[in-house]
Amino acid sequence: MDTGAGDRTVQAAQALRTGVNQISRRLRSERPEETVSLVKLTLLERLHKGGPTTPRDLAVEQRVQPQSLTRVLLSLEQDDFITRTRSEADRRQHLVGITHRGMAVLGKERERREAWLARSMSALLTPTEVELLRLAGALMERLAAFDG
Repeated sequence: MDTGAGDRTVQAAQALRTGVNQISRRLRSERPEETVSLVKLTLLERLHKGGPTTPRDLAVEQRVQPQSLTRVLLSLEQDDFITRTRSEADRRQHLVGITHRGMAVLGKERERREAWLARSMSALLTPTEVELLRLAGALMERLAAFDG
């Protein structure tokens, strides 16, 4: 039986995990300390990409307990980064959505993180390597969404 393919997959998983951890640490170090927390940015990013949703559905998507999200959503609402509106489909439910202010903060944070990353990629990588990273980013999103 050929275990080479399985071994290569394990090696790739290890390399990916190590690389993701290192780049995550570096991106965090590029953020000024007085900025919005990463938890809040993750929620704002989700609301920007996926549109309004219920707090319960947001908790399921983010793989957290709804109670854990309550304080974060309240803080985001107090900062005017999100709004809560009644669902037209089910008036008992509320939908949370990102505000213009939330979009502005998210955009500013993205610019900070992506500026360092883009400079580093331009300085260190070939165009082919940059394209490989673009493709790898899409693959990583697919992996993150997998429930298996």
